[in-house]
Amino acid sequence: MAGKIHKLFLTNCTMGEPRSVSAEDCERCSHGSVVDGRSRVLCGGGTKFFTTPCYFGTRPSATVMDCDECVHGEIGGDRLRVYCNRL
Repeated sequence: MAGKIHKLFLTNCTMGEPRSVSAEDCERCSHGSVVDGRSRVLCGGGTKFFTTPCYFGTRPSATVMDCDECVHGEIGGDRLRVYCNRL
C-alpha cells in the first residue's frame, strides 16, 4: 500500500446533528441498518450510499462498489476505507 492515499467511505447523517458518518457509526445507531457489505445504509425510510472523493476521471465521488471494481485502489478488510494511488 505504499504511495496510496487513505480515504474513508462516508455518508451524511440526517438524524440529529448533521455530520458525516461511516458504516461503523451507523452500525452503532438505532435509526438504520447497514447492508450490502457496508456499502449502504437503510435509514429514516431511505437508502444512503457510503462514498469517498474520487480523483479518477471526472467522477466527484465513488461508492464502495465503484472502488471495488477500480484497479487504482484497494479496499480495506473492514470495508470502511480505500487505499488509492490515483490523484
